[in-house]
Amino acid sequence: MTKSKALVLKSLFAAGLSLIVISFTGCEILFDLLEESSESSNYSTVRATETANWDYSSSMPAEYVSPEVKTLVISNVPEGKNLYVVPVNMGDTVVKARDVRGVVVDSGINRAAMDLNPVEIPAIPEEGFVRKHFKADPLPEFTPSAARSAAVTEPVYSTEAGSKIWKKGDQKDIFVDVNSGMNSYEKKPATLRAVGTNCYVWIVNDYYSKVSDGTKVNEEVAQKFADSFDAIYPYITHVFGDESNEIINYNTQRFEDMTSVSDTGTMVNIVIYDIGVSDNGILGYFYSKDYTYGPGRLDIVSKSNAGKYFYIDSKYANTNFDLTISTLAHEFQHMINWNQKNMKKAGSPSTWYNEMLSMLCEDMMQSYLGLSDKNSPKSRTQGFNGTYWMSGTFEYLEKNSAISYGNAFTFGSWLARQYGGAAFVKEMSVNKYVDEESVLNAVKEFSSKSYSMPELYKQYLLAITGTSAADAASYTHNKNAAQTLSYETYKYPMTAYNIWHPDYSPALMKVSNTQTFEEYFADRVYSEYDFKGPLILDYNRYSMDLRPGFGFQIHGIKKTSAGQMVLDFTEYGADCVNLCIIIQ
Repeated sequence: MTKSKALVLKSLFAAGLSLIVISFTGCEILFDLLEESSESSNYSTVRATETANWDYSSSMPAEYVSPEVKTLVISNVPEGKNLYVVPVNMGDTVVKARDVRGVVVDSGINRAAMDLNPVEIPAIPEEGFVRKHFKADPLPEFTPSAARSAAVTEPVYSTEAGSKIWKKGDQKDIFVDVNSGMNSYEKKPATLRAVGTNCYVWIVNDYYSKVSDGTKVNEEVAQKFADSFDAIYPYITHVFGDESNEIINYNTQRFEDMTSVSDTGTMVNIVIYDIGVSDNGILGYFYSKDYTYGPGRLDIVSKSNAGKYFYIDSKYANTNFDLTISTLAHEFQHMINWNQKNMKKAGSPSTWYNEMLSMLCEDMMQSYLGLSDKNSPKSRTQGFNGTYWMSGTFEYLEKNSAISYGNAFTFGSWLARQYGGAAFVKEMSVNKYVDEESVLNAVKEFSSKSYSMPELYKQYLLAITGTSAADAASYTHNKNAAQTLSYETYKYPMTAYNIWHPDYSPALMKVSNTQTFEEYFADRVYSEYDFKGPLILDYNRYSMDLRPGFGFQIHGIKKTSAGQMVLDFTEYGADCVNLCIIIQ
């Protein structure tokens, strides 16, 4: 769920350390969540005794059932629609399968009497799997609001350093990681190989070659990065705002002018090398330690490069340049977000929210960069369809972050297509809120309606369960976003895509080297859907823990008959889980 809003960089660290990774397409999936699950419970179990009524309406064909409701009477039910029961965990802890309520189905099978041990997911060899996230030392405590106030009245500027004009061929030492765990940093010599209007492109000397090959890149690649970044710079800042030109002095606890501290001034530094010195799947990252400095310190601040830096993997620069260009947009949003939320507004955005904004940046720049869907965040849709139930929407899994990436993008891309496109994304980026508050206030700005998150989330659930044009009339990913914001002639198109298209089928994924996703789930999936779209679970055969942060599971029940319908639910369940009943 939403992280603490404590205004210290110990918590801000999570928002400042960001990276992008390869999508699920063509990759095996690692289902190892043992370390992500919590045995402790922050919820209570309640007994349902009440009866509720719902007058079905095609304009809002979904209704929540609270934990206290035992029976739901539905009027005006249409003929031949799909009936889903979707438990949604609105709490901040994992809810065990035994405490997830459901419907008592017509066959007389009472789920309360079933064996509710969660399905065990087979472990998968890590070879070939994409590493998602690395942990590094947190930044020391720092109070942005106090520093901001003091900096206004009493600026303190360093005289130890100062920006200079760098030329191609110049060399400097840059801190980069030196182990596969990405938790150790050393200075390595790097040479400036390209100079742009807004950026310097450095290649760590060990990874330079006149001919690009393997993990080594040449000057031509560096120039392509410089040209690409200069091209996208004004388009991205027009939407998301500017990156900061200030840096945090930990010795004085003040913000200072970057031109007085950083030897590269306000230029953005793109550093190319073999990230993690192994094939760990990380395309690039931004780490907020570089927005800090403090001579004489012995903590992580001592490893800062003191300036605007992000990092690109040299191997992927060679093997999939288009994807790394998308990474430039993704990581630049993280740098901007650090300024917009952390430094200017002293907020502490959660990782899911920050990653959502970065993927939306890629989404809106896809057309400008001429990228295919497979090199855009849309490629995460297949992973979402197969594994959405393994992460909450407002949750970030450290070990299996690709799952959380897919959930965050699918939610954010729907928001943008539903509520105003790039202009809506701009509002989220620059408003004074973070996380769910930022989303809800942006929605209010574009709809004039003050939705609660459960109300907004109900619309989202309709979007991902809608399989037909009629279903998609109101809520869907399958429509172009509004184009009311533009820079020059570019209107930031965020194009329609159908999450039920066969290309996004989870049947194309693998559970193990010997078993396909479809084979593993064949007897647990609601047969009406044949592995298209989000996994529709067979209610009578499948149960699992429910993830926090609006984690959900879509259970298919049956086709509806016209008239009145009465649904009885199991008697006991977690107080933080609401059942969303969907008929469409």
